[in-house]
Amino acid sequence: MPVRAVYRAAAIGALLLIALSAYFLLNQAFGFVKSGPVWIGENAPQRPVPGSDVMALYAPLLLWGPLLLAIATNYRRRVVNDG
Repeated sequence: MPVRAVYRAAAIGALLLIALSAYFLLNQAFGFVKSGPVWIGENAPQRPVPGSDVMALYAPLLLWGPLLLAIATNYRRRVVNDG
């Protein structure tokens, strides 16, 4: 598979993950969207908003995009320099 296509797919995926992570962080900080649509259980009781302990569990997911971009860039650099 050509290096450019592999790098481009990984870089686009990484940038999308970074954009989603940024939206998540900004939404948590500023509250752009208060709640999402409810398709199932519209009459269910309201649940409390998760606290910072739950947000700490999502912290590693926020690093997934930058790490994928770093790995893709390193892969491209290695293959181009070796080839």
